[in-house]
Amino acid sequence: MKQCNVEREWARETFAGVGGDARLRRRLVRVAEGAARRPAGEVTRVYDNGADREGAFRLLENRRLTAADVARASHDATARACAGRDVIVALDGSTLSLIDHARTRELGGVGAWKDFGRGIHVHTALAIDIEGVPIGICGQLWWTRQCPTLKKTKVHRAMETETRHGVELLREAHARLCDAGSRPWFQLDRGFDVWPILQLAHQQRIRLTVRAIGNRSVLDGAGIKRNLRDVMLRAPAFGTYFVDVPAAANRPARRAEMEVHVASVRVPLAVGRVRREYVLLQVVRATELGAVGQPLEWILFTTVSVTSIEDARAVIHAYTRRWRIEEFHRTWKRGLCNVEDSQLRSREALVKWATILAAVATRANRLTQLRAADPAIAATTEFSAMELNAIILLRKPKGIRLGHKPSLAQAIRWVADLGGYTGKSSGGPPGATVIGRGLADVELLVRGLRSLAEAKRSG
Repeated sequence: MKQCNVEREWARETFAGVGGDARLRRRLVRVAEGAARRPAGEVTRVYDNGADREGAFRLLENRRLTAADVARASHDATARACAGRDVIVALDGSTLSLIDHARTRELGGVGAWKDFGRGIHVHTALAIDIEGVPIGICGQLWWTRQCPTLKKTKVHRAMETETRHGVELLREAHARLCDAGSRPWFQLDRGFDVWPILQLAHQQRIRLTVRAIGNRSVLDGAGIKRNLRDVMLRAPAFGTYFVDVPAAANRPARRAEMEVHVASVRVPLAVGRVRREYVLLQVVRATELGAVGQPLEWILFTTVSVTSIEDARAVIHAYTRRWRIEEFHRTWKRGLCNVEDSQLRSREALVKWATILAAVATRANRLTQLRAADPAIAATTEFSAMELNAIILLRKPKGIRLGHKPSLAQAIRWVADLGGYTGKSSGGPPGATVIGRGLADVELLVRGLRSLAEAKRSG
């Protein structure tokens, strides 16, 4: 029976690659292990043992182990897990909004300056396998704003704005994954439909799909300048396919028929006040047929070849995986890890702690998606024998005895039940939040069982 500490093994795989002092490395693994067991934004809520709490604070404030060191170890571990594989990489930006009324923390402005919001900006690259299961964070880039960004910025000056952070992260994540032998395909939202991103993808032959700004101008196949949407209205239809649209607050579930159009265009890059460059891109447009209030539509630029309806559907399907990073943001910021609750004052300690919690959030989302991707996976791949017994003791499933080895899907469903999952609110599978709540209860019982076992041995 598997007796290893699953959280410790995960922490070792994720962070043991950090260089430098071996004692700091062991402490980092222990801190990450604790965060995986009881995720929380405040350090004091993660560790109830005084020695562990003090050790975590000392590690976070220790200048010999930088936030960059911690991030590099985590991101390299993800790259190793991606080696030899085709992976989808969702890249997106977000902000951590933190309380700083007295302005004594090392933060910058977030949101509208008139609202006096404080926090840190971050771009994240999340690696996802073809089945849609998160693998890990393969890159993050942090920065703070100390003065307002110009509202009207000339396009040729885009690299002087926050766009440069997305370009830098794209370059870094692409290099890291390719060096590990992976074949990444980046997925970006329309905020990244800017010339520096398209230029970099063209120059370095990066496989990339970005949601296009529909009202921009391009050159069609005949070299005529047209609005992108007009070009796609003239483009030939490649075929149709069906997609199941889940229910939402303002709409019932439905089965939508999507029509696909494909075209090749030359996109102008405003790299200077006068000079223009052009990149040749494929455009895939999927629109919902029939009379509905808000029909689905995607217009996607891509650097990959599209010559058939199968190619076009592959582009659309890969782009839908981009939503995994939205799920990551919810789990990291609010749903489970609540990183924005952190009270750490120095920027270095805050980023170090947020990096650890980012890895924890990805692990939680991975558990959620593994349940759906392969119901036959054994629970022993993610839970120890003692953890499974604790789940059974708490959940009390009918007819199940201690020592039973359920599937991962069944074990996670039991954990979600402990966390309050009923399936009535959304009708969908359990998310990382309820799973995290259930795991917290399981961890409490596991610690009790371990203490009892140690008392018996010593007695």
